[in-house]
Amino acid sequence: MPAIEYPYLPEGRTFKYVPNDHPFMQEARRARETLSGDPLFPVGIVMVKDGEIVARAGNGFNRGRQVPHVCPRIVLECPSGTGYELCDVHDPPGHSEPMVVQAAKEAAIDANGSDVYMYGHWWACEPCWQTLIDTGIRDFYLVDDAHERFSRDQVYAETLKPTVKSAYISGGLTNLPEDRRDNHKAFYEQLGAACEEMGCA
Repeated sequence: MPAIEYPYLPEGRTFKYVPNDHPFMQEARRARETLSGDPLFPVGIVMVKDGEIVARAGNGFNRGRQVPHVCPRIVLECPSGTGYELCDVHDPPGHSEPMVVQAAKEAAIDANGSDVYMYGHWWACEPCWQTLIDTGIRDFYLVDDAHERFSRDQVYAETLKPTVKSAYISGGLTNLPEDRRDNHKAFYEQLGAACEEMGCA
């Protein structure tokens, strides 16, 4: 594994890695697909104890696939690990790690000594790590290329696929003063370029 600089890592703890096709990681992927209520950055997780999956969860409060929303963290380009207070879908109580701990509690599972396998992200924030440590989670597994596969750019490229296939940009230029006409024309051209980048014809 390459040296990875995590936004947060508690002292004495680290991540372990397994291949994408690892059976428990594939179950975490299924949890991502079916349980995550965050359509922009979906994450799935499973808790494993004595070789058996005892709890499953997804971020976004286990609400399943939801209609995409405008997240202030994205609009404001918040750095990783910051701005959670701006969006209730993305705040730490709705992250996959606390959700799987909650699912285990609701099922009366003793989570102490369990492992977790997370699919959809490449690190964990401080509140999530603390929840896992307080619960007695032993090892935290990620996909071996998670830092590349689940970088913000990669995930958004996957989840923010435009549904509009064509766009027509139109606006009045006639009878505008020359300086305003040039500014308006440049603005329309920028809109057209943005549409092309999104794959609109």
